[in-house]
Amino acid sequence: MATQLHLPEEIDTHRLRIRRWAVADAAALKALIESSLTHLRPWLPWVDSYPAPVEVIEERIRHWRTQFDAGADWMFAISLRDTREVVGGIGLHRRGSADMLEIGYWLGAGKTGFGYATEAAHAMTTMALNQPGVTTIRIRCDPKNVRSAAVPRRLGYLYVTTVSRDAVTPPAPHDSMVWEITRPS
Repeated sequence: MATQLHLPEEIDTHRLRIRRWAVADAAALKALIESSLTHLRPWLPWVDSYPAPVEVIEERIRHWRTQFDAGADWMFAISLRDTREVVGGIGLHRRGSADMLEIGYWLGAGKTGFGYATEAAHAMTTMALNQPGVTTIRIRCDPKNVRSAAVPRRLGYLYVTTVSRDAVTPPAPHDSMVWEITRPS
């Protein structure tokens, strides 16, 4: 059985504020995703539900907040500390064994190449590995998504395997690279 985790609602890094999504973020989230559809669609199947009315996005955020409160799944906005601009999202998910969590992340178009994903994933990795009962963090990504695959490599994750036809993103299933890092003994 998985240990109940009590994650912070906000994590500050040098340049970023990683914080729990609020319903008031719905319009900004909608604008960021919808301005980034071409950029995100090859990698993230959930993007196919966009464009979406702001009310639908508000309901998604309410669901994320319920999951966060239940300790089942944790979704965070990635924003710039100095301007508060939302540049992407990062999540911590229960997948696999009880001692393992998985990080997923995305950045809007024009927000890549600045190290934001690496900075956010580093903060999330550090925080997660300090939780009781968590020993392993995993990141999965499409092998063709070179920028995304660079993040775990930079953070010292070890490449484990590539699972053939593991994830389904239209128009066809694709492979997933699997990276892991474990809590130091």
